[in-house]
This record gives sequence, structure tokens and C-alpha cells, in this order.
Amino acid sequence: MALNQEVDGILTLAPQPIGAESQQVEDAVTAAASSTAPASDQAFPLIVAKPKPTRERTLMTVLAAVTAIGFVAAGSLGYLLYATTGQRDVARQKLAATTVSLSATKQQVSDLQIDAATRQVTANYVAAFVANDGPVQSDYAQLGACSDYGSCRTAAQQALSDLQAFQAQRSAAIVPANLKNSDAMLGDGLSAAIAAVQELISGMDKNDENKITDGANKLDDAMLSIGKAEAALGAGLK
Repeated sequence: MALNQEVDGILTLAPQPIGAESQQVEDAVTAAASSTAPASDQAFPLIVAKPKPTRERTLMTVLAAVTAIGFVAAGSLGYLLYATTGQRDVARQKLAATTVSLSATKQQVSDLQIDAATRQVTANYVAAFVANDGPVQSDYAQLGACSDYGSCRTAAQQALSDLQAFQAQRSAAIVPANLKNSDAMLGDGLSAAIAAVQELISGMDKNDENKITDGANKLDDAMLSIGKAEAALGAGLK
């Protein structure tokens, strides 16, 4: 109760809670602002400024993004390395197989080259034999058919020339390994034939019947040896 009784009769104060009083004040302020604000301002929405992110929050976001990218990149790189390694292993296997095949091919080519070279040497040797044996056989036939000194002497001289040419070419020729035996027989037969014809010519020139007879017999034996060498040559070519 107040000291002045007149004041108590004029105004009676009723107690109000603090929350209600704050709400009344806030409503009064809002009403005043609505009544004083221009109508045009009501068309614009209320813009509320958002708080800017702090430096610590931004840095954490960036680190998280970088970490996520790192995981993805690491996974992709790992797969790429795995795939590349697999492809490289396959390529190495193919290269190894190709190398083996190439080595085999080179060996085949080398063998063919050696075989071709051997065949060529053999062909050259046989060609030289045939080219020289023909004239020698013809000369031997002429000596057996001659009936007078002149023709027999001429045939003997031609046989000697052809026999010496045959021996020279045989000595200079490359002899294949499979014909070494027949070539040795041929060399011995030609040497014996040359010596026999030389004795025959000497007997004719000196009119020495013994030399003529001995030379003719030795020539027959030598020509038989040449024939055996020819047979051995044929067997070596099979």
C-alpha cells in the first residue's frame, strides 16, 4: 500500500511476469515499425546476412576434399599400374616367343645356306669332272683305234694334254667332304695315266717296243682306276 491514499485510488498496478512484459515491448516495436515504414519497402524480402565461415572451418573442408581426391587418385593409379604391369608381362611373353621363333628361323636359314653352299660346291666339282673326263675317254678310245705311227702319236699327245689339264683342275677344285675318297682315287688314276702316256710317247719316239707295250698296259690300268673313281663319285652323290 502507498503512503498517499489518493494515488492508490487512481492506479492499481497488477503484477505481470517478466516474459509477458518483454513480449509486449517487442509487439509494440514491431507495430511502430510497420506503421512508419513506407509501403514500397514491404515489397522487398528481408535479407538476413549469413555468418562467414571461419578460417579453421574452411581449411578443414579443403583438407577433407583433398584427402578424398587422394584416395580416388591412389585407387586409380593402383589400377593403372596393375593393368600396365599385366600388359607389359604379356608383351614380354610375346617377345620371348617371337625371339625363339626368330632364332629357329635364323638357324633354318643358316642351315639352308650351308646346304646350298655344299650343293653348289658339289655341283661345281661334278661339272669339272664331267667336262674333263669326256675328252680323256675320247683320247683313250683314239689310242685304241689308231693303226700307224702318225695317228697314234697324235692321239697320245692329245691324251697327255687332256690328262694334265684334268689333274690341274681337280687339284684346284674345292672337294666336298662326301667326295674326298673318290677324289683321291681320281687323283691317283690321273697321275698313273699321265705317267703311262709319257712312257708310251717315249717308246714311240725311240721305236722302243717294250716301252710302247709297257706304257699301253699301264695306261689300261690307269684308265680302269679312273673308272673306279667315277663309280665312287656316283655313289658319293646319292
